[in-house]
Amino acid sequence: MRQYPAKSKKRKKTVVKNDRFDKSILTATDHELLEAFKARRNKSEELIEKSNIIHGKSVCPGCGFPTITEPHNYETCIICLWQDDGRDDKSDSSIHLPNSLSLVQHRINIAIYLKDFENRHSISNSIDEIIREIKSFEEKVSNGLIEPVLDFETNLKMIFTSKRRQQ
Repeated sequence: MRQYPAKSKKRKKTVVKNDRFDKSILTATDHELLEAFKARRNKSEELIEKSNIIHGKSVCPGCGFPTITEPHNYETCIICLWQDDGRDDKSDSSIHLPNSLSLVQHRINIAIYLKDFENRHSISNSIDEIIREIKSFEEKVSNGLIEPVLDFETNLKMIFTSKRRQQ
């Protein structure tokens, strides 16, 4: 099993200047992954807005799943463990605590895992079902039945356990 964060064998060395990630080193694949992330996040935001059930969740700026209750308030995503410090697309290359990566680096890692995960597992297109599964996971965590780990893929498997993709 791969360890978080994802590391590509062909990836150039990360360049950090003045606590900022140098986006000029991103490959065409990295840009494709970021575009896929943005499309997934936009779809989630649209579905949440259109949903007639009030969920009280916002999308995580790191993984794009609806896990954040109060945006920009240092809440930690239960799936990808990104702490929502208020950074988003306007400052996605800055690197500072509480997160050790820039938001763009984190999103690329998440996109790599999601692409692989979605090849093997199904994630519902229903925002209501996704939120129910995430809330169930949160409840199990808060009751001490399970514990989220520092591995995005493992957390996804714990949430979407019964959704093995038909081959």
